[in-house]
Amino acid sequence: RFAMSGNGRWLAAVVEGAQSQELHVIDLSTGQTSVLLKSAFVGQPLWNPASNSVMVDLDNRVTVRGSASRSAAPDTVFPGFFEPLRYVSDSTVFGVVGGSDVVGLLNLEAGSRQLDTLVRQAEFPDVSPDGRWMTYSSTDLSRVFISPVRDPTKRYQVAVAQEDAQWLSPTQFVMKSYNSGNYRLQLVTIDPVADPVVQSIRDWYADSRFIETPGRSFAVT
Repeated sequence: RFAMSGNGRWLAAVVEGAQSQELHVIDLSTGQTSVLLKSAFVGQPLWNPASNSVMVDLDNRVTVRGSASRSAAPDTVFPGFFEPLRYVSDSTVFGVVGGSDVVGLLNLEAGSRQLDTLVRQAEFPDVSPDGRWMTYSSTDLSRVFISPVRDPTKRYQVAVAQEDAQWLSPTQFVMKSYNSGNYRLQLVTIDPVADPVVQSIRDWYADSRFIETPGRSFAVT
C-alpha cells in the first residue's frame, strides 16, 4: 500500500517490518526515508491537499494523521475504524466506516472531529474530484447510484447490472459490468446542473481476458 503526495515530493509506503508493519515516508527530492508509524496493521495512506500530512487506519481500530516532516507527533483523528478515501476540502475527508457499509464525511477541524453519515448500505463508494458528487453500488452489487454529497437524500439510479463506479473527473466516472465471463467498462458523463444529471453512458473498454477478483479489480487515473 502506497500513495504519492499531490506535490510529488513525498511517497508514503507501508512496509513489513521485523515485528510490525511500518509507514515509511520518503522524501523523493533527497531519498531520505523516515518511519512515521508502526502497528500490526497499517491501512492505505491518504495525503492531504497541502501534501504535508498523511492519514491511515491502524489495526482497523483507530485513524491517525502524521506530519510528513515529522514536525509533530501523529494525532488521532477518529477513535475507530475509518477508511479515508479522498479529501473533499482541506479539513474534510470522504470515507467508509470500517467493517460496515456506512459512508461518511470526517471533519478534521480542531475541536470537532465529527463524522457525518452520508449514506448506509453502500458498496464501492467514490467521490468526484471536486467533492460535489458521490457514487456507490447497492449492497447486492446490482445497481449504481449517484447523489450530491451535501444532500445525499437525493439519489439517482445510474444503471443496473453495474458496480464499482470510479471518478475520472468532476463530470465523468467509469463503472464496471461483469456477467457470464463478459467484462466491460462504461463511461458516464454528468451535467451537475441538468435534469437528469446523467447525460450519457457509453461503452469505454472491454476485454474477454479480464479476470475478476474480490473487491476492486480495476483502477482509473
